[in-house]
Amino acid sequence: MSVSTYLHHFLVSNLLTLYYSGLVLLGFLWSYVKNPFADPWAQKLRLEPPPCLTDTKYGVHKYIKVNNTKLHYVESGDSSKPLMVFLHGFPEFWYSWRHQITEFNKDYWCIAIDMRGYGDSERPDGLEAYDLKQLVEDVRDLIRQLGKIYRRE
Repeated sequence: MSVSTYLHHFLVSNLLTLYYSGLVLLGFLWSYVKNPFADPWAQKLRLEPPPCLTDTKYGVHKYIKVNNTKLHYVESGDSSKPLMVFLHGFPEFWYSWRHQITEFNKDYWCIAIDMRGYGDSERPDGLEAYDLKQLVEDVRDLIRQLGKIYRRE
C-alpha cells in the first residue's frame, strides 16, 4: 500500500472516532442538562421484580432449605407425575428454562432451581461453598425433600 492509502485510513479512522466520541459526549451533556444532580453511573433501584419473572404461567415460586442454604425454585405441573429438574449454568437462573417448563409441565412435575448464589437463592460465603460436591448435595437433598426418591435396580 502506498503512503496516501495509509494516510487515508488513518484520517478516516480518526474522524470516525471523533464523530462517535462526540455523540457520546452529547448524550452525557444532554442527560446532565435534564438532571444535573443525577449520578450518571447509578443503578436504578427496583423494588419489585419485572412482571415476566412473576408470571404464573411458569409456575409457583417456592423456597426450600437444603444443606443449610435456602434455595429458590419454581414448581409447575402435577406432583404425582415424574419429576423433571432443570439446573441452570453460569451465569443464569431459573428463568432460562421458562420455555421448557411450559412445554413439559403437562407430562412432568417440573422444578427449575436457582442454584446457590444465583437468583433468589442464598449466597453462602467462601469458594468452598460452591464446590461441585456441595452443588450435587443441594440437588440430591432437594429431590429427597420433595419426596421423589429413585432407586437403581
